[in-house]
Amino acid sequence: MKAPSAKAINNVKTVAQLSGKAVGGIVSGILKIIGTILIIAVITGLIFSCFFANYIKTAFDDEINVDLSSFAQSQTSVIYYYDSGLQMWMESERLYSDENIVPVTLEEIPLNLRNAAVAIEDKRFYKHHGVDWYRTGGAFMKMFFMKNNFGGSTITQQLIKNVTGDNEATVKRKLTEIFRALNFEDRYSKEEILEAYLNIIPLGESCEGVGAAARVYFGKDVWNLSLAECASLVGITNNPSLYDPYISEASRQRNKERQEVILSEMYRQEMITKEERDAAVAETLVFRRAEVRQNENGETNEKKASAYSWFTDAVIEDVIKAIMDKEQVPREIASKYLFTRGYSIYTTIDPKIQAMVDEIYTDPENYPQGSSKTQTLNSAVIISDPYTGDIVAMAGGLGEKEGKRTYNYATDMKRPPGSSIKPISIYAPAIDLGLIKPWHLINDSATGVLNGRTDGWWPKNSDRTNRGLITVRDALQMSINTVSAQVLDRLTPQVSFMFLEDKLHITSLIRLENGLTDIDYAPLSLGQLTRGISVREEAAAYSIFPNRGIYTESRTFSAIYDSAGKIYIDNQPKQNVAVSEYTAYQMVEMMKRVLVSPGTGGSANMKGVTGIPIAGKTGTSSGSSDHWFAGYTPYYVGVVWVGYENPENISTSVSPANSLFSKVMSKIHENLEPRQFSVPENLKEVTICADSGKLATSACKDYMLGDHTVTVMMRSGEVPQDKCDAHVYYDFCKLQTDTANASGKIYKAGTITGLHTQYCPLDTLVRISVLDVSKCTEYKVPLPESDMPFTVDRLYDCYVHTRANSGSFGSGGGIEYPDGYSPYAPPWYGWDDNDSNGSGTTEAPQETPYDGTPEWLR
Repeated sequence: MKAPSAKAINNVKTVAQLSGKAVGGIVSGILKIIGTILIIAVITGLIFSCFFANYIKTAFDDEINVDLSSFAQSQTSVIYYYDSGLQMWMESERLYSDENIVPVTLEEIPLNLRNAAVAIEDKRFYKHHGVDWYRTGGAFMKMFFMKNNFGGSTITQQLIKNVTGDNEATVKRKLTEIFRALNFEDRYSKEEILEAYLNIIPLGESCEGVGAAARVYFGKDVWNLSLAECASLVGITNNPSLYDPYISEASRQRNKERQEVILSEMYRQEMITKEERDAAVAETLVFRRAEVRQNENGETNEKKASAYSWFTDAVIEDVIKAIMDKEQVPREIASKYLFTRGYSIYTTIDPKIQAMVDEIYTDPENYPQGSSKTQTLNSAVIISDPYTGDIVAMAGGLGEKEGKRTYNYATDMKRPPGSSIKPISIYAPAIDLGLIKPWHLINDSATGVLNGRTDGWWPKNSDRTNRGLITVRDALQMSINTVSAQVLDRLTPQVSFMFLEDKLHITSLIRLENGLTDIDYAPLSLGQLTRGISVREEAAAYSIFPNRGIYTESRTFSAIYDSAGKIYIDNQPKQNVAVSEYTAYQMVEMMKRVLVSPGTGGSANMKGVTGIPIAGKTGTSSGSSDHWFAGYTPYYVGVVWVGYENPENISTSVSPANSLFSKVMSKIHENLEPRQFSVPENLKEVTICADSGKLATSACKDYMLGDHTVTVMMRSGEVPQDKCDAHVYYDFCKLQTDTANASGKIYKAGTITGLHTQYCPLDTLVRISVLDVSKCTEYKVPLPESDMPFTVDRLYDCYVHTRANSGSFGSGGGIEYPDGYSPYAPPWYGWDDNDSNGSGTTEAPQETPYDGTPEWLR
């Protein structure tokens, strides 16, 4: 074989060198790319870390601090009332938790029980710093696989969840919990954390913590539990509904299985020996209720469960809500705080007034009788101070109260208020906005048109009658539905709704829900609210009238002090101006008339009380299923509801709410000093015409249907300057003998027959004041011609006193009218013409003395 030449060898070397350089260049390029990627990754990681750190700071800074002091061991909270006679605060009631809590120290908890909890719940408890990153990583893997159950919580994290009540299954909540746990373990030792945890864990049968559970399940103190019992007890906390041995045989078996799992974990983690595990597994568990809690008579040694008063129930609910707002915790945690933190709660109850209410509401003689065959009528009442918002007494139902925190008709129930809503939803805001005055006229007619309705809807009055032109104050007095609908039309449902929500803070209204809304005519002008209103909210709303237009939020307690005697919550009531003092005064004057005939609330008047005025409004919901009376004096507001648990017609001639209101308010006020409602300054007493709104004349007072003057208090700028020209005098004649017209219709002697003529004898003439509708107040609705009470027939001359008459009306001709007279002028209004049966007018017009000179000659 021929050897390669030198040149060939050089070529190979050259190729090799070139290849080496090429490979080196490629490697160098790859390394540069990798380096660039690493640099980008590091920079990206740093940027992400900065953004993440900033997110953590902004999203969690205010949430990661959890104070273990917020979890206090059980201390009884006490409710106090003020005794005005002794002029000192007195203890009213002690609050005992529905949960069974027996606090114990870590030293009192057996080591086996502590180890059992750690073994099954958090085996790296003593090694991690609040977060077990192994388990947390697994939890986030579950998250990526779209599983809501994150898991992975340590004992520290579980304690935080129990203290805060934050169990929301979200990434943000899990991240918050992690940072809370890290922060928490910087401030508390493992011993403090484990002690708190074992005192708060839920263990079924209303037990919170191992101290109570040891007594309930094994009838012994926690420090006397065996290893087997410790493992059984810890097993319950995983899911009390599954492992509570008292629920069923199946749950008892599941508890045993869980106990053996825990014992095996304790052995595996070298907390117990194999012999100890086997002995504990073989031990027969004897579950029994705590004999130590019973005496020889079988009676419990603890405070027997007794019924809280209606007022105490309301206080408990209000305090829980206040704690929720202050601590930003859920209801369960706030409730735990109330029953375990040893608060001193100072309430607004007046025990003397409460005793009066109780006397009436527990006496069967006072119970209203209904017509239902399946239900018994119930009732609720709230009495409050309108100036402070203090609820001084209440009854959430009739009869003796049984049990704690039962359904309270005064605070929990919401029902349609009927017409009792009209003063607060319509008349007060409309007067305040200057849309109406109490003396303005509005037409109470059977039909009409509302600008805000296109479907022709028009309400009917409860008595199915209509009265024609009527003043606003009379319409409220007699609860005229057609007028309230027309006032709402001027106010608009939107403004009315906002007034109730924004000024009176009524929370039950709905804007739109399932196609229903309270921004409409029936809910706001007739009181048919979708959800209704509570007795308590209506009482607070009515406080604006005696309190010069100022709304004052109702309250059942004034302050809460913590166990160290420091102020915890200062419950000053929220206040705002709802209407002007002048509007409140006008509403008071209008609503006083409701309790005077022909008002709808006469039976609600206080009996045997003098020198103290009272005002209010009745209310009856659709179908007469709810009866209300909301009223007030210069001392107190009182609201009474009567109805069935399941709404049903209440068949009664007198409202049972009126009757109960009268009994309660009469009792409360019988020994109080006389007091009057507040009257604004710079008011002037003025007598005006009810029909024209101008200064009254004698013609207004002599009006054929009665005195139409109104005496009211006005601000100086409102006093009218002109005298009434709507009421005018005209001369009419009377028949002296019975007379028949051509059709045989009989006109009785002594009845008014028509305008006089020059042929009428002077002794048949009478002067009558009539109303010229065209000159009435602009606030009235013009009447159609068909509503005019006079027919052309009745505007003729005096029938028999005509030159052409030949014995019976209508048989002659050539009737002559005096100059300027016409049977069509003026447009008369106000004659009560019920003469269709030929018996004459049923009500004679009011007459004035005749001065002997016929008008047509003057």
